[in-house]
Amino acid sequence: MVTAKNNNKIKLIYRFFLLSLPIFIFCLRLLLTGNKVAPGDADYIIQTYEAMRRSILEFHQFPWWNPWVSGGVPLFANPQFGLFSIQTIFVLIFGSIYGTKLAILAYLLIGFWGFRTLFISSFKAAAVRSTLLAYIWTFGTFLTQRSSGHLTFFVIQFFPWALLLYLNRAKVNKSWLKLGTLLSLMSLTAAHNVTVMIYFVLAIIILLTTIKLDVSRANLYKITFSIKKTDVSFWIKTIPIFILFSSYRLFFTTQYLRDFPRSHEILSTEPSIGIPKAILAIFGPLIHYKNSPSVPQWSWLEASSYISIFSLFVVCLIIYAVLYKRAKTETVSKNFVFRWEIFLVAFCSFFVLALGDILGKYSLYEILRKLPIFSEMRVAVRWLAWCSITVIMFIASYKGPHFKRTINIMLAIAVIELFIYSMPQISKPYFLPINSFRPSTADFEQHTLFDVKRYGVPYDENLTGATQNNIGQVISGDALVDTRFKEPWGDSTLRCGVEENCSLVTNNGSISYWSPNRIVINRTGIGDIELDMNLGRGWKVNGLYLFTGYRTVEPNKKYLLTGNQKQYILEYKPRFSIKWAYDKIKKM
Repeated sequence: MVTAKNNNKIKLIYRFFLLSLPIFIFCLRLLLTGNKVAPGDADYIIQTYEAMRRSILEFHQFPWWNPWVSGGVPLFANPQFGLFSIQTIFVLIFGSIYGTKLAILAYLLIGFWGFRTLFISSFKAAAVRSTLLAYIWTFGTFLTQRSSGHLTFFVIQFFPWALLLYLNRAKVNKSWLKLGTLLSLMSLTAAHNVTVMIYFVLAIIILLTTIKLDVSRANLYKITFSIKKTDVSFWIKTIPIFILFSSYRLFFTTQYLRDFPRSHEILSTEPSIGIPKAILAIFGPLIHYKNSPSVPQWSWLEASSYISIFSLFVVCLIIYAVLYKRAKTETVSKNFVFRWEIFLVAFCSFFVLALGDILGKYSLYEILRKLPIFSEMRVAVRWLAWCSITVIMFIASYKGPHFKRTINIMLAIAVIELFIYSMPQISKPYFLPINSFRPSTADFEQHTLFDVKRYGVPYDENLTGATQNNIGQVISGDALVDTRFKEPWGDSTLRCGVEENCSLVTNNGSISYWSPNRIVINRTGIGDIELDMNLGRGWKVNGLYLFTGYRTVEPNKKYLLTGNQKQYILEYKPRFSIKWAYDKIKKM
């Protein structure tokens, strides 16, 4: 017998699959690219997960270290890699390349249902409008274009859920636990630009919901702070949850970032995109994506946050309805769930941030970069994504009685346009097949470069394929130790590769065992043993930290094993790691 409760569950499941189906179709071309990769950043990000997968499944080791790129660099501490993330689950099951593509599909679903639920629950928007707006964000070009490399940007899909939990904190059971866990998941997934942006935007929203602005004749602008005891209790419980789950990863990431800060030459200037191009990046028209305008310093893909010109038409229609079509008894604020001024200020602020140094040292972006963490962000146009989100939220917040049907029709046209345009774009970069000419169990080999300029592509290090074949590449665009270039882009490296007839041990020794975190070297001659690999203060040699004065990783220093020991066991056990703690306990 089907009860009312079971019937509701069936309806929810049916609705989930029905509304998710367009997103599955949208990603189908991407999934059909199979194990092909995109050159550049996507190849590098996928490589980090391939390194994790191999470390865990083949070597049964915690993914502390990534020996397959840049001569060896930290992996767990990499701000663009997330061990405890959705990607990891898919990668461990389906492999690094196809697992990453399934993770992209998962993130699109998370963002779609997040915004739809947020608009219905908190913005009190109708289901049809909420659904259309969620599709517009999902099929918009911000995420579509980032699938070609900036996969860490998909963390932004957690934003609507975080905002929902905050706005509904009094209604959702144990909202403090859920929000604290979600915020920590963002840092665990990628302690990177978008994650920091989310925290910043949420902090502004929290501040705006805490401050009340009273306007009166006697006191034109009287600002009062209103903090409820329940809110204080909420944050007292939320913050420890965030610290509990994310502090361990952030500790090692902070160490890595501190050792390799972005150099001043990279970050000193941020040429402005200009107002016309910034508007085009959000609203188009679409023809501009066929013949992309130039953007100072960055490609047009960095600026892309297109949500259809029809979204702009809807905004104009809402403004017209509010100003000229409202009844005499109505006020502007009554037409919105949230005060419309908040959306106006938010859009203008994000837009000005995206303009970079349009006003020189007095630009809002340059002022923001005086703050810690923000000082190391170097691509202003990424703030355009928040302009697009603000526009979508503004439309969702409108509850006026006028033009409801017209608005939905325009939004539906926008969804169709974005779907048709963006579906081939999300799969377009993934066209490079992986070479698998040797078994993954073959002995580790080190190259300077591996398989460059395949299929006429000028930048293709084939990092993922090399790692699958157990080949290390000295030249790689690691997040912090970028060995492709000399300063200011990163640290060059002393490591040599197969072209120079070099191996991991230059003289007087041979490798009897190799793995990411543990290497055994036997002496074969008299004298110092010189290593051709990056090491740092986290490495132990025969139980001793010999490189305590070094940074996390040192690509520009030689490593010598001195003494007359017949065997040297190198183990990566950074201080405060689990194995480091275990060794301390054993000695007690």
